[in-house]
Amino acid sequence: LVGIISMSDEGQCGEANKPGIYTRVYPYLDWIYEKICEISSVPPECCVTNTCTVCESAAPAPAPTGFVVCFSGETEVTTEQHGTIPMSDLRIGDKVLSSFTSAAKPIYDMVYSFGHSQPDVFAEYLKISFEDKKSTPLEISPDHLVFVPTTSANPKPIPASQLKIGDEITSLTGAAVVNKIESVTRRGAYAPFTYSGKFLVNSGLLVSSFITLQPELHFLFENSIINHHTIAHLFETPHRLIKKLFFFNNEEVYNPDTGLLQFWIEEPYRLAKFLVNLPSYQMVLVLVPLLVLFGSLRLLELALFDFFVLTLVTVVTLTVYYRKKSKKML
Repeated sequence: LVGIISMSDEGQCGEANKPGIYTRVYPYLDWIYEKICEISSVPPECCVTNTCTVCESAAPAPAPTGFVVCFSGETEVTTEQHGTIPMSDLRIGDKVLSSFTSAAKPIYDMVYSFGHSQPDVFAEYLKISFEDKKSTPLEISPDHLVFVPTTSANPKPIPASQLKIGDEITSLTGAAVVNKIESVTRRGAYAPFTYSGKFLVNSGLLVSSFITLQPELHFLFENSIINHHTIAHLFETPHRLIKKLFFFNNEEVYNPDTGLLQFWIEEPYRLAKFLVNLPSYQMVLVLVPLLVLFGSLRLLELALFDFFVLTLVTVVTLTVYYRKKSKKML
């Protein structure tokens, strides 16, 4: 038994104007045992031996304070170095499967950081099961982004909390049809960041490295290249550039309370929370300059590290240079 909820006089819950009360049982187990021993006419044997205590290994600990924005440690990823491993064994520097070429050649993407890492915390996840029994259920936090098929060639990122029975998630086999969604408690919370911001989990399900802070507004970006995934990937550009240009340090420091990577994730998270709580016009006034700034850094990243873009920039630069030189000669 994980928790209990309140019910109305009619035996229903979730009624209008009648707030429900949700209580996690774990913190009260010692008190429950104490009262059982006091009032039971046939007390359990542990009351006699005075061994009615909470066993840390047998019961889940409370969920962390703050928020959980990641995958459970049981989520599987396929790496170039170690094959298929649980998320709890994934490390910075590992290359994870992110897609396949048209010739069915696997494409691996580097894990350069973990935005969130709490190996010992117990957290609640959505457990999403699929009609294809060969597909391993996906355990993911509600606000984390997954990709769903669209009529266009590009899949669309939506929060996992928006999925319903019968919806599809983009996968290697085309689409995985959701047939069950439940809540589970698991040990470990992990959010790996790849350079592309995408990777494949379990049986080839396409997921994002990022979350949304406004899950109810994902519909504003229907069929648009501007969405929560692209905005988050854009804002993460300085972190990626530092990793690519100057150093690749496997040692990271995480906030012990939230599990967030200090500075690189904590500060942008605070900024994002500040932005989403602003009135719409103020949010736009602050967001537009930030998009221009991070967009410029993204173009720099592409120019430096994308071969196609680097070649294109070189060709355009040389073309402009020789045209100006020709005009001067005339």
